Amino acid sequence: MHVPCLRWSQWAGRRLAQYPLRAAPTQSRHFARSATLAMIKVGDKLPAATLFEGSPANSVNTADLCKGKTVILFGVPGAFTPACSQSHLPGYVERADALKADGVDEIVCVAVNDPFVTGAWSQSQKAEGKVRILSDAKRELTSAMGMEFDLADVLGTIRCKRFSMLLKDGVVDSLEVEPDGKGLSCSLADVMARKLAKK
Repeated sequence: MHVPCLRWSQWAGRRLAQYPLRAAPTQSRHFARSATLAMIKVGDKLPAATLFEGSPANSVNTADLCKGKTVILFGVPGAFTPACSQSHLPGYVERADALKADGVDEIVCVAVNDPFVTGAWSQSQKAEGKVRILSDAKRELTSAMGMEFDLADVLGTIRCKRFSMLLKDGVVDSLEVEPDGKGLSCSLADVMARKLAKK
């Protein structure tokens, strides 16, 4: 008996008919991960996140960091970058004693770098005992605050906007975010010092 030979297109069509295509999801996983949240504002609680100090073995929980304390938290686009190393961080290091005399318990800098990099930056800036430099290696806090800043063209990845905030028992009391995300104006240590002097 002669069995007619199917053309490849006919055979493929029959095979595909057995496995109907499923509708593609409306949003990719990548897009869902990178969707920017609303930016934190005055009156909000600082999101819970795990940061690292000096090495991956030294984790710091933001809730524990701020509980019952007055904390200055400022963010930078990157450790060892020019503006961060020449102006932003040094300003807080230089004014640390005066800021703490005005009632601040902790001064904390956060950067989207690995903890070894932030640890080395802290040493190079002689920040120990004055400013704690914490690594947000997974962008956990940066994303939750809505502070993501796409610097892929310059620094190869998404970093943190430049900002400063005053936290009281983990609640945002004041917040300054640089208009372009990276400038040096409203988030500087002297601006924070003037705010504290008025309180």
